[in-house]
Amino acid sequence: MKVASLEESKGDRSQDVKVLKEAVKEVQASMKSRERDIEALKSSLQTMESDVYTEVRELVSLKQEQQAFKQAADSERLALQALTEKLLQSEESSSRLPEDIRRLEEELQQLKVGAHGSEEAVVFRDSKAFDELQKQMEGLGARLQYVEDGVYSMQVASASHTESLESLLSKSQEYEQRLAMLQEHVESLGPISDLASTVRSLEETQLALSSDLKGLKQGLGELPGTVESLQEQVHLLLSQDPAQAAGLPPQDFLDRLSSLDNLKSSVSQVESDLKMLRTAVDSLVAYSVKIETNENSLESAKGLLDDLRNDLDRLFVKVEKIHEKI
Repeated sequence: MKVASLEESKGDRSQDVKVLKEAVKEVQASMKSRERDIEALKSSLQTMESDVYTEVRELVSLKQEQQAFKQAADSERLALQALTEKLLQSEESSSRLPEDIRRLEEELQQLKVGAHGSEEAVVFRDSKAFDELQKQMEGLGARLQYVEDGVYSMQVASASHTESLESLLSKSQEYEQRLAMLQEHVESLGPISDLASTVRSLEETQLALSSDLKGLKQGLGELPGTVESLQEQVHLLLSQDPAQAAGLPPQDFLDRLSSLDNLKSSVSQVESDLKMLRTAVDSLVAYSVKIETNENSLESAKGLLDDLRNDLDRLFVKVEKIHEKI
């Protein structure tokens, strides 16, 4: 009677062990699939992180070059203002030249009209006035030379500034191209929404696996009590009726104990896989934040480049006006 009860109890426990083993197999199959997904995600994540680091270095270099570009543009703007002031001064000096020339011509005409007698007498009588006229003519020539030199220097400076501005414009276009390439590369990595969807899917998988693991742990926690109960019943039968105990299958019992050890090992493997999945999810979440930060930095750099291009356009307009005046 006790043997039958023991066999019935062993049959129930065996059924429980089979159910748990099937559940573990299902979880292991699911985890293998998840492991492949995790490996693919890890590889993709490493590639993405490498791309992000490259973009960050490129963006830092671009910002430094833009800062130097802005300083050069400010320097050109100050030089252009100084050139404009010098041009205004030259125009003011040039505007007084016709009046001085006309006054000198009138004085020369008066000297010619007032000249009587021999040429020597005229020279002797008007030598003072002639000397004064000669000094005025020399001063006028010096002023004319100063204006000509100023105009020439302004032409040279204007040409130099034009070349500098053209170089700055070329750099600005190069920065725009590089910024566009960075923008395209970031867009090729995929939108943040897709990455967030992948992260949410992995989080849901993690929760499901955690639930399955919790159920397995509960079942595993009940197995030691079952094994102890079976051992006690076996020892009791062996002590009461050795003849009946001889018919018991101890090897089957040992096999079930071995299955229990395998079950414990499988559950430990599931726990390890779950930790690996959790690490991958955390890495993807951190990477999504990096992508969003880089997109914001690119937008900021693009705005700065637009401002610099507008400043260059205004400088070119001023240079063209100066060329027209010259």
